[in-house]
Amino acid sequence: MTPLLERAGYRCLPVDLSAPPLGPTLGGFAETVIDALADAADEPVVLVAHSISGLLLPLVAARRPVRGLVYLAAAVPKPGKSFLDRVREEPDMFHPRWVALSPRWADAAERPALAAEFLFHDCAEERLRSVEPTVTMLDVSSLVRETWPLESARGAPSSYIVCSHDRTLNPAWCRRVAREELGIEPVEIPAGHAPHVCQPGLLAQVLISEVRRLTSPPDVPPIGLRTVNV
Repeated sequence: MTPLLERAGYRCLPVDLSAPPLGPTLGGFAETVIDALADAADEPVVLVAHSISGLLLPLVAARRPVRGLVYLAAAVPKPGKSFLDRVREEPDMFHPRWVALSPRWADAAERPALAAEFLFHDCAEERLRSVEPTVTMLDVSSLVRETWPLESARGAPSSYIVCSHDRTLNPAWCRRVAREELGIEPVEIPAGHAPHVCQPGLLAQVLISEVRRLTSPPDVPPIGLRTVNV
């Protein structure tokens, strides 16, 4: 994604969340993001979070000024609830097959097949072979049990990108949460759970459009795609 976005004139600051120095907590992960943005103090920043890292977006926005938040097939935090609370209370959050087979991720021998079925099923064969070895286990066991601390998830102007072919997060759940909890109409793309890996060109177009929308003055219409038809 970085070369595609940089060619369009954007600076990208990918954040390594694999080992937060303050520990694997919501605050620790959020501080890792803030530290990565230290040299962008004078630039308008739009944060993009994928999957479970969506829990961090309003936390970062509460501690550092940002121009916008983009949830990419991402979890949305619920005040006073942990991520596991949401999973238990909202059984439609994930696809049933993903829920049934997810315990097998603990077995390293199972991961390539599970990744191919659930994360990278819309990848070209050569791309699939190149990304399968990158699948690792990020320990979020404490993160998903931690109660989300803020009173509201609406930390900044936001966008939600629904991946209509997602086999992990249920697209219907994503649409509902975007509308009811974030108060926005989601953008939808015909992609699986990892479009940044499998369809980077398509995602780059949508991200550019959403960044322009989030950062443009109210009286200046954004340039580019607003929606992508399935």
